[in-house]
Amino acid sequence: MLSNRQQAELDFWSRTHPQPGMRLKALAVRAVAHGHSRQLVGAILHVSAYTVGQWYRSYQQKGWAVLQIHAGRGRHSRINPQEVEDFVRQSLRNFGIARTRWTLQLLAQTVPGLQGLCPSAVWHTLRRLGLSYKRAEPWLHSPDPDYVKKKLYIQALSAHARQAPQDLRLFYLDEASFYRQPTQAWLWAERGHSQPRLRWSYRSNRVVRVARPWKRWKVGWSTVWLPASRSTN
Repeated sequence: MLSNRQQAELDFWSRTHPQPGMRLKALAVRAVAHGHSRQLVGAILHVSAYTVGQWYRSYQQKGWAVLQIHAGRGRHSRINPQEVEDFVRQSLRNFGIARTRWTLQLLAQTVPGLQGLCPSAVWHTLRRLGLSYKRAEPWLHSPDPDYVKKKLYIQALSAHARQAPQDLRLFYLDEASFYRQPTQAWLWAERGHSQPRLRWSYRSNRVVRVARPWKRWKVGWSTVWLPASRSTN
C-alpha cells in the first residue's frame, strides 16, 4: 500500500506533469494503489499489465524519481541540429538551387540529415529544434556618431511630456514612402520574440514621402498644427 503522501504526489503529477507519458505512469500507479487490477488498468491505458506492475513496484521501492524518462534512452537521432541550422541560414543559390526561399521539400532533398523525410516530418524536426518560419525585420544601425546622445535627448523629452501632458506634447511625423530596400520575407529562425535581421544598405530608401502630423505640440495656451508637406528625394 502507498502512504497518503505518495497518493497525494501521484494525484498531483497525474494532473500537472508537462510530459504525457509521466502523467500516464502516475495514473497507472495511482489506480493500482486504489485496488484496481493491473490487467484492468493496462486495458484502459493501452499498456501491458506487466508494465503497469513494473511501474508500481518501482515507485514503491524508489519513489517518483525512478519513473522519470532519463536523457540518452532510445535510438539516437541521425539529425545534426547544427547542420540543419547552417543550411537554413544560407542562400539556396549556394547549393545550386535557383530559388530564394527554403521549402520543406527542398530541405528534405538538400540537408543530408533530413534526406528521406516527408515534408511533415521535416516540419516537426524544425519545430523540435526550435526553428519556425518567420518574417525578417529591416535592420540598420545609424552611422551618426551622436546617435546615442540624440536618442537619450528624445527619451528625456518624451519623459517630460508624460509628466506634464497639459503643457507639452511631442510631435511626430507619420511618413508614407516608396521603398528601394528589399522587403521583409519569411524564413526559418529560432522561435521566440527576436526576429532575424535583414541587412539594409546606407542608401536612401525613400523615393516620395508624404509627412503629416498626428500629434499636437502644445505649449501654454497655443496649439500649433503643422501642415502636411510633400517632398521628393
